[in-house]
Amino acid sequence: MIPFIAVGIEPTVYYFKGNQAYLKFELPLIVFSEEEKNIWRELPSSDGKRLQVLCEQLFALRENKVAISGLSTELLSIESVEEQLKFAKSNSSQLLQHQNFITSMGKIRKNLEEEKSVTLLLLGTENRELFVLEQNGISIRDRYTLKAVPWFIEATGTYDVDYRIVIACRNGQIYTIRQKKI
Repeated sequence: MIPFIAVGIEPTVYYFKGNQAYLKFELPLIVFSEEEKNIWRELPSSDGKRLQVLCEQLFALRENKVAISGLSTELLSIESVEEQLKFAKSNSSQLLQHQNFITSMGKIRKNLEEEKSVTLLLLGTENRELFVLEQNGISIRDRYTLKAVPWFIEATGTYDVDYRIVIACRNGQIYTIRQKKI
């Protein structure tokens, strides 16, 4: 059996087998909250006062640690109400989704702790998530939401039996996942 080599570049994992590209996996897009989508539906038809209320709602979402889109962040950075209205009308048709990026990779044995046993790929993302991919490498088996962006992943044990995944994050915290609990 020829082993695969997995290379993560931005939102994509490329698999190579026998020095040739074999497969590719794209991270799912980040979809933002329904509250933000509802605000953006209302923004283009709002007047100056209603726009300020909607911008305050967007600001409150961000303050409550809800991830908001780059469009919303840019709208909040504009100081003039007229410019905000113009920006909202010109960007109202854009989808509120964003590409996720790989920040770290690791692997864990599936069910046997042997050198040539099947492994599962672990992907840390910019959206504070950890994905465990199936052995085929193109479908997600499990997804964990962390409190910070993962920077380094190390795993021991076997995923189907008993395991521990240790994740070092950019904020200096270390998280452990064991039996599907963070």
